[in-house]
Amino acid sequence: MRATGSDDRRRGVGERAGTGGGRGTGRSSSAPPPSSRGGGRGPNPIPLIKACRDLGELEALVEAEAGAWSRKGDSAAMATALNLAAKFDQRREDEAAARGRIFSTLVAAYLPLVEGVSKAADCTISLHACAKAGYWGGGLAAALLQRLSGHGGLLLGTADEQALSNLWWSLSEALKSAEGRHVLSSIDLPRLLEASAKCLLAITHISTRPCSNILLATARLQHPNAALTHHLTARLASPGNQANCQDLANALYALGELAEDVGHTPRPGDLQGLARAVVHQLSQGVTPFKPQELTNMLLGCARLGYTDARLLSPLVAAAARATPRMEPQHLANSLYSLALLQPSASAHGGAAEALAGECKRRRFKDFAPHILGAGEGRQGSLLGAAKAAAEKGATEEAKASGLERRVASALQRLAERLGPGTLVSVQRGCVVPGLGRAADVVVELAGGRRVVVEVDGPWHFLANRPRNPDAIVGRTELRNRQLGRVFGAGNVLSVPFWEWDFKGASEQHEAVLSRLLATS
Repeated sequence: MRATGSDDRRRGVGERAGTGGGRGTGRSSSAPPPSSRGGGRGPNPIPLIKACRDLGELEALVEAEAGAWSRKGDSAAMATALNLAAKFDQRREDEAAARGRIFSTLVAAYLPLVEGVSKAADCTISLHACAKAGYWGGGLAAALLQRLSGHGGLLLGTADEQALSNLWWSLSEALKSAEGRHVLSSIDLPRLLEASAKCLLAITHISTRPCSNILLATARLQHPNAALTHHLTARLASPGNQANCQDLANALYALGELAEDVGHTPRPGDLQGLARAVVHQLSQGVTPFKPQELTNMLLGCARLGYTDARLLSPLVAAAARATPRMEPQHLANSLYSLALLQPSASAHGGAAEALAGECKRRRFKDFAPHILGAGEGRQGSLLGAAKAAAEKGATEEAKASGLERRVASALQRLAERLGPGTLVSVQRGCVVPGLGRAADVVVELAGGRRVVVEVDGPWHFLANRPRNPDAIVGRTELRNRQLGRVFGAGNVLSVPFWEWDFKGASEQHEAVLSRLLATS
């Protein structure tokens, strides 16, 4: 998902000619490096840098040559060395320490040259290396950004799409650490972004990978430049561009983030073009999308409010098939997305059930509290989204039957007759916060006590035990337990249909309700 430097080509891994002394072919990482200043290798040190096979070799070369590169003003050599140092693995503690020493040496040698850098790519490759390694100290990253933004962003005029992609990605990575954010605070970030956006808008044909990487960066930076976002989205949605799965997933996810964070609305034609490209990829037999990419696209659609079944049906089906390969975060995000897209789980062809079933099968192993949405009020949590969706569905589905309306009207008349000293208020079709369902009627009695009155027709009772108020079906029993947890034991009352249908006069109806409330 990360951008790569414009100098990012596969380095050679073949053996070099031996140097004698019984070492055979190749050179050990502890051997002193050949000099880039002689030995018949020519004046260009970049091939020698790329030939380093690990951090040990690179550190030895940098220690020996960084001073010479600085004196010669060879910023390209130092950018290449920084880029390579960032790419090498640092799994062991000594490797991490070696990378730190390499960066410290190169930063000290590079800083005096920054003002004289004549190519934006040399700045952005080095900046990308700092961002990838999480190295924001020493002043180099800030100096490079100052150089790029100086004179109205004049140096950016030499940047190609890859250099600009590296810049945006690096700026978005800086947000992840306090040191990186401090670097961003030291520059005029909006001015730099606008200058870079102007350069991007002047590029007619941008490759799909830079487009998707820059879209992701605009979302992370919450940069509201509609012209740039439209430009990048249009390029990705273009039929001839043939964006791959990662680029499409990144684009939909980024557009969803921009919609939620800065209110950006994609042009309908661009969004439909992206959707068609995704559907085309999904139609290629076994889905080529990774589980995280499927999840990110669902999140993007949910945040965009994009519910076109031509995209959602195959996308949701692919996510359901991918559940066994999903990580806990993917499962939670997918369920979260379905909750936002539509409250009815049945509308998603069993995907919600498949995702929930996979969570249950794993017994929520490795699900961190933040994934589950610890704290019910947590904005954006899975639990919060599910409850919000359920409450929305309850509001839409709370259509009172004729019997419910008649009972509620009788309660209202009773309240008017008894006055607020006995019956304070009557609320119809009340959605219960945190429960995701509506109560038929909620009555507030004097003293602040609140009572639920449920109007139960024939379908609430077992057919083989007529007119038995205790013979309720399972879903009604579940409803009563849920409402009882909210309103308290004894505060969920039932008006069975047989207690009402054969009472003709309104006075008789009110008498039934008075007895019910008095005995509760």
